[in-house]
Amino acid sequence: MGKIILDTFIKRGLSDRKKRILRFKKKGIEFDSSTFFEDKIEFIKYKDIKAYRFGLEWITGLYFTFGREYKIEIKTHDNQIIKLNSSSYYGLNKVQLANKQNKILDALWQTFIEKLCLKNIEKYNSGIDFKILKTLISRKGVTIKKHLVLWNKVEMKEYFDYFVIYSIDDPTNLNQAYYYKLDWNSGILLSTIKTIKTSN
Repeated sequence: MGKIILDTFIKRGLSDRKKRILRFKKKGIEFDSSTFFEDKIEFIKYKDIKAYRFGLEWITGLYFTFGREYKIEIKTHDNQIIKLNSSSYYGLNKVQLANKQNKILDALWQTFIEKLCLKNIEKYNSGIDFKILKTLISRKGVTIKKHLVLWNKVEMKEYFDYFVIYSIDDPTNLNQAYYYKLDWNSGILLSTIKTIKTSN
């Protein structure tokens, strides 16, 4: 059976209340992708994952907001997108679902995210330039909007659902925002830059 890192389930929403299994195993993720017509359990290897993103999305009706969706999406190298989302309505179970989202993200960190961050640090230490999203990273610094910002001039601000990388000398013009919910691997970019900055 192999080691299980996390064994849980998700419920997608009002139209899909099925308890769908979600297991982080030693070599990959097992999840329920059943439809109304077919029961199906899939398995995706960690080595086949290329990106992730996460966030909170409000569920709004005609006149007011009545729920929230805790979103975690995984993209494979063949561009399949796996949604590990759960929803809370009228505040029910919102704390439990927020905690569950954190546990899933922790499992992703252990099995996928940390390894990519370490590979980035290895590239940096070896003097190899690399790019995450719109940001080019090198031994000299970070390129923002085609301008090289030296490491001692690079700063970041973190907010609830996004972060900003900017130049201390020109924060108004040399800045780039990334949103956890929209930008694939923004969390990896944040962790990589924070790690490099602590060593400079």
